[in-house]
Amino acid sequence: MSWESYIKGFSGYVLEILTVYYKNFMNLVKNVSNWKLPVYIDAEKHYKSREDACRKINKSKRENNLIIIDPTQKDRNAAAAISKEKIESFINACKGYLRNPSEDFFVERNINIQDLIVESAGKKLLLVKIKPLNGKKDVAGSKILKVYFHLENKLGEFEFDIIKSGWEFNSKSLLYYIVRDEILSDIIIHHGPPLIKEKYVKAFKKKHKNHIVVGGKVMVELKRRVRNLKDFSGVMRKDKYIKDKIKEIKFEIF
Repeated sequence: MSWESYIKGFSGYVLEILTVYYKNFMNLVKNVSNWKLPVYIDAEKHYKSREDACRKINKSKRENNLIIIDPTQKDRNAAAAISKEKIESFINACKGYLRNPSEDFFVERNINIQDLIVESAGKKLLLVKIKPLNGKKDVAGSKILKVYFHLENKLGEFEFDIIKSGWEFNSKSLLYYIVRDEILSDIIIHHGPPLIKEKYVKAFKKKHKNHIVVGGKVMVELKRRVRNLKDFSGVMRKDKYIKDKIKEIKFEIF
């Protein structure tokens, strides 16, 4: 796995710590395949317990629930930059290797669009092709990753059910999202504040004349702006957050 910052994967240093801690490669694979977060590793026994370590390490540096104490700097979590997605991928890769050990696990593969189309049969596949900004690879890659998570969050906000997603970064980056095949309803329920929040209720009622009160809260029915991936793509093409981070973007739906 690459150690470049935008990937948020396992650095060579972290893998070295794990190999030493678990004694050899096969022990590492067997143990990682059984990981269940949170995981705490302190090879040099700098702390008496995980709780003791957590008192010394900033909360923001242990949000991924994987703490690997740096043997040379005990107040540092060497795994702080690794995303939860990469941790899960690492665990699954170890499980797969144990089921069928092969050198193929160490061959880097690009995303295959035809494979994705086959995999998404009975569902919807959204492909996002991006041309990154010029400049340093790690900076451009970091911006692509932000776009990936932004689109993922927006899909969730618009109530699309994401089944699987992924990305790769090179001269022409590719993001993908497999979602449940469905047309979303015409109407959404927009929940407002509880009635005890009089100031905010007054503002809500002023904005939404057709509001109703249910269960001590104001709410309103609104026409849904995005009902399918075509609608979603149209909205995201104009999204300023995305436009500021890339050179070009193209959406394809299968």
